[in-house]
Amino acid sequence: MLCGHLHRHIVRRLGGTLAMTAPSPAHQVTLDLDDAAASRFRMEPPAYLLHWWDPAQGLVTHAAAIGDHGPAWPFFDADGKLID
Repeated sequence: MLCGHLHRHIVRRLGGTLAMTAPSPAHQVTLDLDDAAASRFRMEPPAYLLHWWDPAQGLVTHAAAIGDHGPAWPFFDADGKLID
């Protein structure tokens, strides 16, 4: 089942399966687990969920932040040695 978003990425086991809400491509709801906390939002990085279906693995979901977060850095050098 897929549905709208909640401005915060949340995953919970529910009824023997996983329920998941999507983050927002705009602002996020403030993460405050106090029941008495006021409803507020924060300008955290925007994000989205990408769902990929693979017949061998089933549904795979990736949470991806939107924006320029710098270049991709290699794990290994030209000789195949791990870069620490």
